[in-house]
Formats: sequence, structure tokens, C-alpha cells
Amino acid sequence: MSRLHALARREVRRLFRRAGYDVASIAKQRDEAARLQRERWRWLETFGIGTLIDVGANTGQFAKQFRQVRPDSLIYSFEPLRDCFEELQRTMAGTPGFTAFNVALGETDGETEFFRSESSPSSSLLPMGELHKELFPFSSHTTVETVTVKRLDSYLQEILVRGSVLVKIDVQGAETQVLKGGRQFLSSADAVLAEVGYLSLYDGQATIQEILSLLNGLEFTFVGIVDQCLRPRDSLPIYGDALFVKRVALEQRGDLIGFAALPPASTGAS
Repeated sequence: MSRLHALARREVRRLFRRAGYDVASIAKQRDEAARLQRERWRWLETFGIGTLIDVGANTGQFAKQFRQVRPDSLIYSFEPLRDCFEELQRTMAGTPGFTAFNVALGETDGETEFFRSESSPSSSLLPMGELHKELFPFSSHTTVETVTVKRLDSYLQEILVRGSVLVKIDVQGAETQVLKGGRQFLSSADAVLAEVGYLSLYDGQATIQEILSLLNGLEFTFVGIVDQCLRPRDSLPIYGDALFVKRVALEQRGDLIGFAALPPASTGAS
């Protein structure tokens, strides 16, 4: 049987090479991509992140990547759009330690209008601005749905934690609503990864200054931008994923004392 398998593998390679593909190179590229992905998220190990609060989970893109890097973690995902929530559950089906909630997180508990984009990751509690439509025309058509909205603090009794806690917030301009509705939970979290906008893409979008001010008040220090999106025509930064870490967590690590010494953000936002 092993000889037959070997012959079959050689025949598959021969057919791919005739079509102009190198099977070995494809495998190496896949392995290299996986290695780079692990390198990109090594800071999760630095802070001992064992629990992810995935706010704005969409169909599980971030949760899936996170679990590959932190295989023993607990993940709690929040996604308001029903079809995206169902795909999220399919994506993460059978994953130990995974729990999903079909809600939006915000400042209050109840129901609210939700602006659904034809490109679901661009959907938001806020109306889409004209600049967003100009930059990303494939997402410009929106419809309004009614969704359940709850505060993160409403889940205090339902969330068990393992290791340090990362709260990832990707909610298209409504970040301060999530933060204000989760003050109590965030008091015991260790890190926040929040999408921050440099240009106004949604009506009423939270500014980076407002986000910095709120997280500074909760004892978090801005550490840096993990990733960012650039405007195609001139590479001007549009938005980025900003990492904030609890000051006490930084102070406990001698190799991160430089971050711990950063002065608090000084803004007029409340």
C-alpha cells in the first residue's frame, strides 16, 4: 500500500509540474505563511493571554487565528448579525472552550438599529460615512436591521477566564460604546486590542483621542499599532489595530518597564 501511495504522490507532482506548479514550493509557502502568522502574534505569549473576548467577531476570522496561536485558550465571541453568527458557529464548531453570543455590545442593554453593509465586516451601530463609501465602494450599500445590544458588564457572571484576558474590539467606530458598557469587566482585563480610526469613516465615530482617554482612565497604556490599513492612492493610514496593556501588567515585567514609564494620554475627552 505504501508503494502505491508513493507512486500516486509522484504522479500528482508530475501533473502539477506540467501545469506549471511546484507542489513543494506551495507547501513551503504555506509553512512560511504559518510561521509569519505565529511571529506576528508572539506578544500574546509575552502577556500570557489565555482568554479572548472577541467583540465584533463577524464570521470568526480573528477567533480562528487566535486559537491557532493560543490553542488552550478560552474564546467568547460576540456578533449581532444572525447569518454571520451562524457562520461563526460553523467556523468554530467543535472547538473546545469556545462560546458565542448573538448580540452587539454597547453602552446599554436593549434593542437598537444596526446598519448592515453588503460587505458584512463594515457593518456598524453607526451610519456609514461618505468617506467610507468613497474608499470602499463595494461596501457602500447598507440596510437597517434591529439587533439585541447588551453591555459587556452584563456577562460578568457568564465569562470564566483562564490566564490573562485580551479584549479585542472591532466594531467600526462604536468602540467607546463598548468600553463604556464594559468598565467593570475591563477593570480586571489585561489587554485591549481596539481598531482605531484616523479618518472619520462613520457618522459619530469614536476618535482615537476618546479611546485613549477612556482606556487611560481604566489604567491601560498605549503600547503600539499592531497592524493598519493604508489608503490605496497615497498610503495614508486610515485605521489601525491599537494595543493597550494594563499598567500593572507592564510594571510586573522588567523587560517592558519602558512601556510602563510612558506618561498617561493627555486629552480633553471624557
